[in-house]
Amino acid sequence: MGDKVQEGYEGALQDYKETVDRLEPLKVDVWLASHPETNDTFGKLELLRKRVTPNPYIDPEGWKAFLRIIKNSLTSGKAVGPWNLPLYTRLRPYFMKN
Repeated sequence: MGDKVQEGYEGALQDYKETVDRLEPLKVDVWLASHPETNDTFGKLELLRKRVTPNPYIDPEGWKAFLRIIKNSLTSGKAVGPWNLPLYTRLRPYFMKN
């Protein structure tokens, strides 16, 4: 796990930044990720099975927090990964349980 963001092709980092910029204004209530630990997909499922309300999958604040982490990593040049995401646990205690 390196400290620097690596470019896969010329312009990759710029394309990534532009993608994040396009995502920021979107209103997202439910977000799923290709890596379930990113948004605690399975933790949210357990809460849903326990009939916890509000529905844990309705998580616009989680989406905003995720984008902030991504954007900060692009500014700082640090790599992004699950080690960055536990900051969100203060808002939702079930997020990124160890």
